[in-house]
Amino acid sequence: MSPTTFTPFAAEHLEGAAQVLERRHHIQQQMVGPMAQGVDFLAQVTSAFQEASGSVALRDGIVVGYLLGKAKSDDGGPHIWSHLAGHSCDDEDLVGDLYALAAKGWVETGLTRHFIFAPAPQEFIEPWFRLGFGASAYLATRAATPDPKWVNPGLTIRRVETTDVNAVARLERNLFLSLRESPSFSDIEIESPEEFEQSWISMQDDERYVAWCAEVDGSVVGELFLYRRPEGDLRVPPKSIDLSSASVDPHFRRRGIARALTHTALTWASENDFETIITDWRATNLTAAKTWPQLGFEPTFIRLQRSIP
Repeated sequence: MSPTTFTPFAAEHLEGAAQVLERRHHIQQQMVGPMAQGVDFLAQVTSAFQEASGSVALRDGIVVGYLLGKAKSDDGGPHIWSHLAGHSCDDEDLVGDLYALAAKGWVETGLTRHFIFAPAPQEFIEPWFRLGFGASAYLATRAATPDPKWVNPGLTIRRVETTDVNAVARLERNLFLSLRESPSFSDIEIESPEEFEQSWISMQDDERYVAWCAEVDGSVVGELFLYRRPEGDLRVPPKSIDLSSASVDPHFRRRGIARALTHTALTWASENDFETIITDWRATNLTAAKTWPQLGFEPTFIRLQRSIP
């Protein structure tokens, strides 16, 4: 086998990188649930390359792996963000050398937090774990086929109405507040109650969203909404819809409310010609990390994170 060389990624590597990404995507399609189809892989890699830096692995001048990351900033400060098309390899043993070259430049410019998305199967993420990365968030999918009908006396699931806005906005905001507690310790900036309410008011006039609430004894104790996420990236299969948010009042958990809300959403999706539901959750959101796999969601990508002291 010819030796592999590693060099900074340049525009001349785009077409080769797109071919590597396409090969990986086809392999991933055989390993996990529904995946995006009809992807323009060159467009995906070109977008990942814009304002990014990184590395490429070459054998006989042919691209066999690459890594790209963009300098970003959020509530936690500056970091490197390598999204779904930001990394791919024909051989996962290349990951370490690709990261070593790219990360050297990132750290030299003060970017010491690194986020990398990798396919969820173990063989794709294991090389990153060996580099000190840990699981940060999961992207997942499941068929939009309802499970057997739930039975929960005293519980009503219905579409959100204008009079519910205060209650559902409070539930969603409480979800974000819980992420600031142990073990998440998120530093995410949280909008005011009024801003959450305004978002729900705007949602009611936006055909991209469909929302339900759970009611017990006349009180709203849970919410869930779906979002028609546009196709175009690797996480969005055809005829899919995004389960964007769901939360249940902590005092009413373990009563099957999340299952009832999800069953209702799945039923609606299947009746409206959607074939797949996608969602995501933080690894440190323990409730979500237990709930969504139990409700049939299978990880497709894992967001990996490393913070360098």
